[in-house]
Amino acid sequence: MPTHAPIVAFAVSLTLLPVGGALSAAPLSARPAVAPISSLQSPLAAPHSLFGVIRSLSGPQLTLQLRTGRTVRVDATTALQQHESAVLIVLRAVQVRGAYDAAGVFHAQTILRAKASPSLWQLDR
Repeated sequence: MPTHAPIVAFAVSLTLLPVGGALSAAPLSARPAVAPISSLQSPLAAPHSLFGVIRSLSGPQLTLQLRTGRTVRVDATTALQQHESAVLIVLRAVQVRGAYDAAGVFHAQTILRAKASPSLWQLDR
């Protein structure tokens, strides 16, 4: 009967010890192969993520009001063409992921619905 059994949950290896048992290191070959979190990159990863309310909408162009009151011009063309966008509705809260261009326009790669209350939004980055 083994003295410990590895359990894998959410990419974490746990070792259960018997009561009064001693820790014995499992051989490296017996450990599950898990990719480090830093090496996992989402294809949707973008340099910036903003939360706000859509204040105006004209085709793929929208104005997003952030929790600070500042407005950002967003070009949703890429997100819409790649089917990576929630339905865009004025006064709806959304999260946009993408990058700014030299003119300060935010080019969204992904647009997701967000909770209506800004207190539930993650921090902008």
